[in-house]
Amino acid sequence: AAPFVLRAFIEWLLDENAEIYLGFIFVILLTMCNVVMSMALNAGSHHTLTGFTQMSTGLQVMIFDKSLELGSNHGATGLVTTLHTTDTTRFIEMAMFVHGLWVSPILVVAATIALYFFIGWAGLIAVGLMIIFVPVQVMLMGKMQMFQRQIIKCTDKRIAAVNEVF
Repeated sequence: AAPFVLRAFIEWLLDENAEIYLGFIFVILLTMCNVVMSMALNAGSHHTLTGFTQMSTGLQVMIFDKSLELGSNHGATGLVTTLHTTDTTRFIEMAMFVHGLWVSPILVVAATIALYFFIGWAGLIAVGLMIIFVPVQVMLMGKMQMFQRQIIKCTDKRIAAVNEVF
């Protein structure tokens, strides 16, 4: 809503015959848009962070309880440590980003409509270029995941070696 109110405010500024009180209304509307948006974003972030912190703690407790049942000679100390520290965090990050699967298309459509409304065909061309470059991004992310898997294997070996020393 803020871009539309801002556009109306700019039109009001350019109109020499406009009523003064309209400027105050536009300023109040812009302020209220930002306040409501900030409050909603902060409330959502708080609830999300609280829920995922509780989920992470629960996962860590479950892994810890299961590791106590394994015994001392199970040979998977590095794996258990990685599960406890890294993988629980990754699970929470994954859960946070899953929401992007349903939110992103809605945001893209809304942004595309707003771009077309404000700047015309140039906005649609920009969205088209972004869509064209999706395969390049997919390829780069595949490479990054391959490197991440290699790093995890090295980390497991390193943790196992350090635990054998102590």
